[in-house]
Amino acid sequence: ADAATPVAEVDRLFAAVAGTPRSVAIGSLRVPGAVVRRRQPALRSFAGRIGNAIIRAFVLPGVADSQRGCKLFPGELADVVFADLVTDGWAFDIEILARCRALGYDIVEVPVHWHHVEGGRVGPMAYLWTLRDVALVGRSLRRDGIRPGGVARQPRTALGLSPLGRHA
Repeated sequence: ADAATPVAEVDRLFAAVAGTPRSVAIGSLRVPGAVVRRRQPALRSFAGRIGNAIIRAFVLPGVADSQRGCKLFPGELADVVFADLVTDGWAFDIEILARCRALGYDIVEVPVHWHHVEGGRVGPMAYLWTLRDVALVGRSLRRDGIRPGGVARQPRTALGLSPLGRHA
């Protein structure tokens, strides 16, 4: 939304998952090759690191950076994964990634170029709302039989996808 990750970076995401049909690509600053051209203020960076640690602990273990805003999903996931989201705020992409992983998709972190954009829409309260939403996502995943970072314990549909409990 703020163009902190240039749109041209999507080419890197496509290249990273080319030929791997069960993968989701996400832009990351926490993998070798990432470039930060303009850092964000220290307090915002600190809050982001704390939030990222909570996200990794409760919803996306093993994903170093889920919050760059640059993500690439296979088209067949849209109807299944986006249909039953419990969040509609800043944490919606965290939930989407967790549900993709639960369906057996790998999350591939791709190094991207990024720069801080002054006047962005993420204010101090957004961090608190996102943490609340992360708790909602964790509870929703557990209700659907998914452990953090795990695969759903449900049969797959004819498309090879599972509706994660609420469509059955």
